[in-house]
Amino acid sequence: MRDRPHPSPFVVPGRFHSFGDDCLTHGPLAAEQLFPFAATENNNIRIGIALGGGGALGAAHVGVLQELHSRGIRPSIVAGTSMGAIIGAGYAAGIPLSVLRKFAGEASISTFSRHIFGRKPQTALRRFPDGPALLNSDGLLHTVERLGGDRNIEDLPRKFAATATDVIGRNQIVITEGSVAEAIRASMAIPAVFPPIRRGRQLLYDGGLVENLPIRVAKSLGASHVIAVRIRPERPLRGMRSLAPHVGDLETDPTTLLVQPKLEGFSQWSAKHVDAMVEAGRLAAREAIAEITRHRVPVAQP
Repeated sequence: MRDRPHPSPFVVPGRFHSFGDDCLTHGPLAAEQLFPFAATENNNIRIGIALGGGGALGAAHVGVLQELHSRGIRPSIVAGTSMGAIIGAGYAAGIPLSVLRKFAGEASISTFSRHIFGRKPQTALRRFPDGPALLNSDGLLHTVERLGGDRNIEDLPRKFAATATDVIGRNQIVITEGSVAEAIRASMAIPAVFPPIRRGRQLLYDGGLVENLPIRVAKSLGASHVIAVRIRPERPLRGMRSLAPHVGDLETDPTTLLVQPKLEGFSQWSAKHVDAMVEAGRLAAREAIAEITRHRVPVAQP
């Protein structure tokens, strides 16, 4: 017979307890303590949100945030990869969800790039000596200005980190200070599509090359519980020091609430079905919370 689960360190008298062999001791259902305390000020819970990469599928992130806000849940720590870094930076900056929803609906290639250059390798190499690319990411600077202007990460009202991949060191880089615009340009720099960002000796590309869902990063910023939104599977680049195997363990950790919007049939390269993707995010968050609620056992009052 397997061991009985230890009591949660976050159980508060008069709230809810989980006990007995029928209770899950891992995975999203074991995070039932996450939501009852979300609106309580005097507790040790610090909720973070990890937003994975996935191009236009990132519209689902907005839906998840909308659903959380409708329930009074406002994460104070944000970690994002690629498109998750873009939405996450906006959320960490305090941009209203209505504005982020509009941004997701209007996003196109011009949102991130102003020019499409020749596809010949020699042409791209002349324009981008750090690495050949089809597009530049200058359009993103204009988008950041429209969303309130560039700021330093350390000045944002919520803690924020964007992930990138250093192809020279072949490892993950977590950006927690400096220009927001530069951080998200690095985090979304898909190889051969956008040019890398050079930072000292580092050459930074898309963070999803080593870890697409930055749960670990959110925890490193101080989150005790993490709402992790996966919109695309892990697809680490061969030769990089992949963190993907660790992500699977973190997804089933008792302090992780995994939200997986159903996005089959949608393209990460097209924002044509934004309304449906936003709604998929809301529905996935709603279902994850409902599943937790079904596994709560109320404690009798003395």
